[in-house]
Amino acid sequence: AHSCVLYTIFINSLAKFLRASGHDLGITSSGTLALHLAFADDVAAPGSDPLRVQRHLRLIEEWATAWGHTVKVGPKKTAIMHFPVPGKRRRGDPAAAPAPALPVITLASDAVVPWVEAYKYLGCILTPCLNHAPILDAIIGRISSTTTRFFGFNSVTARLDNASKAQLLKCAFSPYLLALVPPTKGNINRLQ
Repeated sequence: AHSCVLYTIFINSLAKFLRASGHDLGITSSGTLALHLAFADDVAAPGSDPLRVQRHLRLIEEWATAWGHTVKVGPKKTAIMHFPVPGKRRRGDPAAAPAPALPVITLASDAVVPWVEAYKYLGCILTPCLNHAPILDAIIGRISSTTTRFFGFNSVTARLDNASKAQLLKCAFSPYLLALVPPTKGNINRLQ
């Protein structure tokens, strides 16, 4: 019964460790500093240049080692993705100027962290263009199937009117949805 609280205390020590280890980590957007993004045991660590990414990764690795864990690398575990500045041409675009080589980022063990073109984070595929339409389609599909399973077989929820079902879904899914897609008017309308 206490495992959720204990895990929250444990994983929150990562955030405290990163904050105590330096203010040059993370990215700043609209005056807000994002050191890392965390949901349960999934952590994303944004950085504005490869040297910061390397430092951030080494700090996460240091924290993990102190807690008896290891950082695993690979396209489905720990990987790096480049997000170009909006409006600039993407790496691999034939009309783009040749992009500089991506630097090698390693763990303390010299394990190389791979650069990837797509990464699955919190069940959604992220790509450098940050197109939210496929993410919204996947979320809407999961909500539809979960609604059928949840409301179709539970005798209490099956008797709820549609407005009550909608309110229950909003309470359960809203925090999750807002972590995945920006709450723009268009996205909110599609989810409604």
